[in-house]
Amino acid sequence: MKRFTFTLERAASWRRMLRDRERANLEKLYADRSDLDQQRDRIGLHRDETAKEIANGPFLDAYTVATLPQWQKRTAASLVAISGQRLQLEARIELQQTKVREAERQVKLLERIREGRYAA
Repeated sequence: MKRFTFTLERAASWRRMLRDRERANLEKLYADRSDLDQQRDRIGLHRDETAKEIANGPFLDAYTVATLPQWQKRTAASLVAISGQRLQLEARIELQQTKVREAERQVKLLERIREGRYAA
């Protein structure tokens, strides 16, 4: 049976690939958080603009008066939902940051071994 060999360089290359994958996953989570923040900001801006229009408008039609409470509830519920999603995303980001740090530690360890700086 042929003996299995895995060179230090191949192991280091594999670890770098895993580290890069973890970094990419973290970047995706950062992008998702940014999207949520933008969505929250758009809803808040729309809410504020609508409130100004209602306050400064010369009159309110019956439809606006009838639908305003439901719209306010939906807007508030949307902001609460986004806040909850953001909290969940922050937890995932923290976990992913830990994975990235561990992957970077593994890469550095192999680099030190390759350079002969690791004394067991």
